[in-house]
Parts: sequence; structure tokens; C-alpha cells
Amino acid sequence: MTIGKRIKECRIKKGMSVEELAQKLDKNRATVYRYEKGEIENLPTTILESLAKALDTTPAYIMGWRDFDIIEKNGEKIISRKQEEREEISDFLNPIFAEIGFNIAPHTYYSHGSLADMKFIVHSLDHGESSYFDYEEIKEIKENILMYTKFIINEKMLKTK
Repeated sequence: MTIGKRIKECRIKKGMSVEELAQKLDKNRATVYRYEKGEIENLPTTILESLAKALDTTPAYIMGWRDFDIIEKNGEKIISRKQEEREEISDFLNPIFAEIGFNIAPHTYYSHGSLADMKFIVHSLDHGESSYFDYEEIKEIKENILMYTKFIINEKMLKTK
């Protein structure tokens, strides 16, 4: 996802108009549209920090340095949207994985007391071994399961006509 798409995604999820974001940044609407279209990607640190604060996210998320979003609420750092999405994927895949002898769970890495990365850990129930998978790898597995299921159902429906 591009910087502009992240900015737009955060703005929309926050329910904020372009005009409102422009006012918070002390910029005009055209500048915000240019940020969202990716016409301005080399954001000065001051703008990046202002954007992150206005959108309740972090500069690291906006810049794409992390694929998850950390927000601060009442002085507490919270893993936002991506964590919820990982838990939904895990809840979807766990019964399927259990049928073939695996367990899956979101896993958060910390480095020097700070959130560093988020992955999935897949554990073999038969062999006791575990491996880490990136978000994109697990998302692809879920999409393939759904596509294959849809294919089988469509094939069955065509045969019954």
C-alpha cells in the first residue's frame, strides 16, 4: 500500500473529510489530495508527525515501515486495525488448520520493550514444530481456501443444471 493510500485509509476510517484534515494540518485541501494521490511522497518530518497525530496513527504506519497500526489512547499504546484483522483471520483458519493437524495464532514481537513486528505462528500438532508466517503469506492461504471453495461450489452448481 502506498503512503497516499495509507493516509486516505486512515482519514476515511476516522470519518474525517479532506477539509477537516487540511484544517488540522494547516494546509489547503489540494495539498491533502496530493498527499493521498501520492504526488507528494517526501513528507517533511513535521508534516508526517502532524498527519500521524491527526489520524490517530504513527509515522511508521503512514510511511509503510510497519504493516500494522499503533495508536495511543489514554497514554496506552494499542495495536489497531491490523491486529483485529489478524485475529479474524486466525479465527477463520483455526478450525480448518485443526482438521489437518495445525494451530495458528497471531504473534507479536517486541524488541527492547517496543513493538517490533507482527506475524503468525503455525504449530504442528503432530510434530510439535512451529514456524512463523508473514501476514501476506497467511492472507494468501485464506484467499486460496475461499477461491477453491467457491470453485468447487460453482462446479457442483453447474453439474446440477
